[in-house]
Amino acid sequence: MDKLFVVIMSLFLFFSCNTYDVAPIKRGYSSHTVIEKIGEPKLKRNMDTGVDWWYYGKRQVVVFENDTVTRVIHNIKSELDSLNSVQKRKSAIIGDK
Repeated sequence: MDKLFVVIMSLFLFFSCNTYDVAPIKRGYSSHTVIEKIGEPKLKRNMDTGVDWWYYGKRQVVVFENDTVTRVIHNIKSELDSLNSVQKRKSAIIGDK
């Protein structure tokens, strides 16, 4: 039982420490500068419009246009919730369903 607890706690600590901090990233940085400051992203998405989304962990995204940071999203879930809320209010105002 004690060994199981130690294993579970060790895994918890390992995964909780494996987080990214996108706070040092500023608009205008190149992708090279971002990699130097916080490393490679977990996932890169090319949006086929010259826009790339780099995902750091589950919640943080760095958005690039033509290899230049245009936006840093610290909590993608909150961002999406806000956008959904705006869309619902807009639909209520203009009568869309």
